[in-house]
Amino acid sequence: MIDIKQAIQRAKEYAVQMLEVDPKELLLEEVRASNKRWIITLSFRARGMLHFDHPLGDSQYSIRSKYDQRELKSFNVNRATGEVEGMINVQPI
Repeated sequence: MIDIKQAIQRAKEYAVQMLEVDPKELLLEEVRASNKRWIITLSFRARGMLHFDHPLGDSQYSIRSKYDQRELKSFNVNRATGEVEGMINVQPI
């Protein structure tokens, strides 16, 4: 049986491997539990978007912002084995 921290780590590893997401971009959005699985929702910067920072690093002039679009994915992690059994697209409200 895996605990919640291990389930989150497995979901992140799966996202990095399968979606080729930079691990630094992953944010934990939600965790739910059922009898048989952990449901871990992660977000990351939407693929295909370009992001540029001002060359001097002044955040006032940065094109990147906290309002960047993010993709949401939910990962079903088996509580007994730790295996990621599925990934679901989540539509933001």
